[in-house]
Amino acid sequence: MKHGTRRPRIRAHWVTVQGARTRFLQAGHGRPVLLLHGEGGVAENWCDVMTGLALRYRAMAVDLPGNGESDPIVCPAPDNDAAFLWRFLRTIGIREAALIGHSFGGAVAVRMALRRPAHVPRLVLVSPTGMGRAIHPAQVLQAVTPLGELSLLIPGLPLGPELLVAWLSLIGAARPRCLPPTWWHSQVRAASSPEALATALRAQRSITGPFGQRQLLLSDLRDLTMPTLVLWGIHDRVLPYRQGLRAFRRLPDARLMLFPHVGHLLPVEAPDRLLDAVVPFLNAAPRDRRRA
Repeated sequence: MKHGTRRPRIRAHWVTVQGARTRFLQAGHGRPVLLLHGEGGVAENWCDVMTGLALRYRAMAVDLPGNGESDPIVCPAPDNDAAFLWRFLRTIGIREAALIGHSFGGAVAVRMALRRPAHVPRLVLVSPTGMGRAIHPAQVLQAVTPLGELSLLIPGLPLGPELLVAWLSLIGAARPRCLPPTWWHSQVRAASSPEALATALRAQRSITGPFGQRQLLLSDLRDLTMPTLVLWGIHDRVLPYRQGLRAFRRLPDARLMLFPHVGHLLPVEAPDRLLDAVVPFLNAAPRDRRRA
């Protein structure tokens, strides 16, 4: 499905939230939709999705605290980021918004919805963390061994950021060569920042322990009564798609869509297919449970 031939202009904005300078991208007009990137990502990860959403919505993608060009907060963790983002929305004059969260950003979106369910009309979870113990072994090693500290030295090594991003693409994408150049450039820029790497490490350690993911959200999902769409790549090597099945079974009003030949980086691997699922959901939001 084509989502229009013209590309709405995406503009960068900065706002100060409780002393923390926060950057976000915005395009379009209409009902607000807030997009939350994954651990170590940046707002640009959503650019292709934003251009599709901006034809009908006010699409906003924020650099989570300590990522991209946003100032850090004391302790990056899903619950702390959720509280911060509600303050961010209040600062820019938004009372309610549909939420779309990927990976770590998906866990943040769940926490935001649990805090203020009446202000989240629609929720989209794209391969979110917190839906089971299993996670790629490299994530565990980074969280519980000195390998995490060694990763902070990457910006000072020749081609260090490029090699790190290449590794992330190998475990994150079903077809790494198909990832867009904009993703590569934005991730290399993020991996060149010691502050962003330190934030990513703290976030990883907040949700991962020796036995895998430790901040599980499955028991909280029954409290999310808003229509929810769960999207997952079948070839996800970071978080297995079976966790999406578990999440779907616990959500009171949910849809589930699984994407073959797509890995963990669904928003950049297959933005058009993601939009094909998300746009009708946001437009109509039928309240029946459907399996894909």
